[in-house]
Amino acid sequence: MARFIPSLPQLFMLIGMGLMIYILWRRSNRHFGKGGTAYRPQRRVSALEKGRDLALCDAPPEVTRWQVEMHETARDLKAEVDTKLALLQILIQQSNSAAERLEQAIAIAEQKGIRTALDPLAAIDAWREDDADAPPSPPAELAPPQSNAIYVLADQGYSAASIAHETGLPLGDVELVISLRAH
Repeated sequence: MARFIPSLPQLFMLIGMGLMIYILWRRSNRHFGKGGTAYRPQRRVSALEKGRDLALCDAPPEVTRWQVEMHETARDLKAEVDTKLALLQILIQQSNSAAERLEQAIAIAEQKGIRTALDPLAAIDAWREDDADAPPSPPAELAPPQSNAIYVLADQGYSAASIAHETGLPLGDVELVISLRAH
């Protein structure tokens, strides 16, 4: 009987096919083996996550629920803080632009020869002292008939609250008109 002796190319082909069968067999065992679950590579977990997971692994469900609620609350608060921070940045930008406009208005006033007060409160006090002889006038939005109605009701002894109710005006306006009349 003649013996079969494979040639070198046939030998390499048999070794390659055997190696491919072995690799496919190993992969199929990983994929279909061990309870029929698919092979999933394990995600690397940091020591911090391991400690956090172990800290609450035997905790009652109420504690776990509480932890979830705390995380949601923290996320909501962070969102609110971020929103308020964005609004604050917008307000800062608006105030900066308003300050620039005021500076431009002051520069224009100085160019036109309009004198600006170094201390605005002192300028207001000086203005009030100049007009001390003139009788105070009621607020501009109150027409004389309304202020006259307030004076008539005040003369009849009505309180400021009842005058405000009768005339339909705000209590502050009524009190202002009464106080201006007293001067």
